[in-house]
Parts: sequence; structure tokens; C-alpha cells
Amino acid sequence: MWIPDSEDNHPDILVTSAESLKVWNITNNQTAELSSSLSNTQQTELSAPLTSFDWNTQYLNIICTSSLDTTCSIWDISTGQTIKQ
Repeated sequence: MWIPDSEDNHPDILVTSAESLKVWNITNNQTAELSSSLSNTQQTELSAPLTSFDWNTQYLNIICTSSLDTTCSIWDISTGQTIKQ
């Protein structure tokens, strides 16, 4: 999912989900560079796959995820940390 930046104030960011939340920076509409791969480090075993996520449209650095094990997490992608789980 692309960053919902309708005013074009932020760099182009693409976020994908699978076993982790991956944040990609897009440069010159050509190159995608992985800037971070976020996963819940509180769990000692493998994390359940992320099944869904959405951006906070007021604070574009905040993303909420849900996973197969019914865990919901709120992430600050600028720091790479969970805000709430």
C-alpha cells in the first residue's frame, strides 16, 4: 500500500506485509529500497503473518496491523517501534 499523501509532502513510501511489515522508499519512480522490516520482537517464536494493515491518514508515520493470531499492533514506522499491541 502506498503512503496516502494527497498533498505530496512526504517521500514516496510503499509498505508491504507478510511475516513482517516492510517499508520501502521509492526514488525517481524507479528504485525501491528496503528501509526497514518491522516485526514484533516481544515474541520469542516466529510471529504470525500479518494479514492486514492500514495507514493513519492524519499521522502518516503510524500504521495499524493485524495478524493471523488476532494480534493488532500500532507501529510508528519512523522509529520502527510498536506504540501499542
